[in-house]
Amino acid sequence: MLLALALADHADDDGTHIFPSVATMAKKTRQSRRAVQYQLEKMQECGWLILVKAARGGRPEKGATMGGKPAEYRISAEWIKGAEIAPNLPAKPERKKGEKSAPNKSVDNLEKGAEVAPNNSGNGCNPRQKRVQSGAEKGAKLLHPTHQLTVIEPSAAATHASGNVEKPPAAAADGQKPTVKTESELADQLVELERGRGKQLTVDPTKDRIHLLTWVGKGVTADQLRAAHALAVAARGRDTDARPTYAGFVTQFIAEAQGGSAPAAGVPDEWYENGSDIEAKGKELGIRPRKPDEPLPLYRVLVARAAGKGPWIDYVLRDAQRSGSEQYFKFVVDTFGEALLPADFYA
Repeated sequence: MLLALALADHADDDGTHIFPSVATMAKKTRQSRRAVQYQLEKMQECGWLILVKAARGGRPEKGATMGGKPAEYRISAEWIKGAEIAPNLPAKPERKKGEKSAPNKSVDNLEKGAEVAPNNSGNGCNPRQKRVQSGAEKGAKLLHPTHQLTVIEPSAAATHASGNVEKPPAAAADGQKPTVKTESELADQLVELERGRGKQLTVDPTKDRIHLLTWVGKGVTADQLRAAHALAVAARGRDTDARPTYAGFVTQFIAEAQGGSAPAAGVPDEWYENGSDIEAKGKELGIRPRKPDEPLPLYRVLVARAAGKGPWIDYVLRDAQRSGSEQYFKFVVDTFGEALLPADFYA
């Protein structure tokens, strides 16, 4: 995350012309060079970072400590426009200790719809490759092989042929609608969850976006975000902190929510039908305890608002209508607000 922010600082407004050296990034993020190189590879694999021009070696100029030119990158234009970056990537085979780097295998870009220039040379390499290989044979050992890539934007036909890019591989194979949310959907859901408990949350498009994209990369679903939000709210309650649960704070609980250890597992799905379950749900969501003389229906309204959209909203509305109390019904409507009321409520 630190490296992504550091790279963004070096980029132009359109995400291009990123060419800081590995040493510069290591110093800026306070990491080792090896860690920076590893993260750069991962960013390229997931499609967030695109290599425009590989690093070139050379003798240092007068007064310089390092020679050559660093690699040039750019941030994916599709990511800047709000597209998802596919989170599922095949695992790379680990190299054994001491194993020499094998020659780079050619990438079959025909399956991805990219245009591949024909190789007319008889020996399969160009003069530049010859010079690099001859230098390696003279004793130069490369810690990380340099990849010479030409950035080719996929054509519309290629994109269409590859299917819906927002579908995870499993969902695309089954033809089912994926449950993984997009960046904007996750942001909207977090705002709605906070509005449901009476908090006004604004998602910062610069500071919070790195968290939202992390959620997208981890394949966070609506249920998992709801569980992580419940954990965050409970933590706020323990700390008697009245602030909203910002994206950065909720991020701390995403892993626990995806691990299935969210406290919602201990509360029945129909918690809104039973008094003890309602109080347990309120405790889970960080709602104040029910007062000794507080009617259960009124406390259930508060818990339902904190829980956000769900079947409990319709249940509470029906209960208020059946009660025949105009004052109780008005309290329910005012507490829920337009954000939680059904779309056809005023129809």
